[in-house]
Amino acid sequence: MIKAVLFDLDGTLLDTARDLVAALNRVRAGEGMPPLAVAPLAFAVSRGVTGLVEAGMPHAADELMESRKQQLLDFYSENPYRDTIPFEGIESMLVELEARCIPWGVVTNKHQRFSELVMQASGLATRSACLVCGDSLPRVKPWPDQLLLACETLQVDPGNTIYIGDDQRDMQAAEAAGMPGYHVSWGYGPPANGAAILQAPAEILGLLR
Repeated sequence: MIKAVLFDLDGTLLDTARDLVAALNRVRAGEGMPPLAVAPLAFAVSRGVTGLVEAGMPHAADELMESRKQQLLDFYSENPYRDTIPFEGIESMLVELEARCIPWGVVTNKHQRFSELVMQASGLATRSACLVCGDSLPRVKPWPDQLLLACETLQVDPGNTIYIGDDQRDMQAAEAAGMPGYHVSWGYGPPANGAAILQAPAEILGLLR
């Protein structure tokens, strides 16, 4: 019996790619480079700031790459929710979870200060039963630590919890934590081999039966 649902944030609950790529394009502009389109870079969003900079900037010395990452984060913090929206069907699915008294939470590799900004702006902060971020623990996904902390916070067994994500690391973390993992087709990353795939948020409700 499923007693709780945990979600990844970027590419699962929220479509954050436009705001993240906008921040990247400001970094590119600072170096005289033209802007890039969002769609070809969406895959890198689930890989965090490192993946986004590596995908959207030419390779450079480590010092410059680190400077680019910090610039991107600074720009992103100014506009973390200008063009971000929930994926279609997410809101109605969350409303139904809440109506069924199924607690849900967020487990993301995104750092807390950015996660909180986005969660508050989206109106999800007061509804989510827990928020475990990329700097909440020493190890992040694909390690299971964050998922296990979320289960401890919610006081549920990992075996009675499901994790919904869009990246292979999400599925690896779920497996390591001993909980079923489901890959969303509407996200940014390719599915892990053998991953169960959800085509729409409403399908999550069917997993609770």
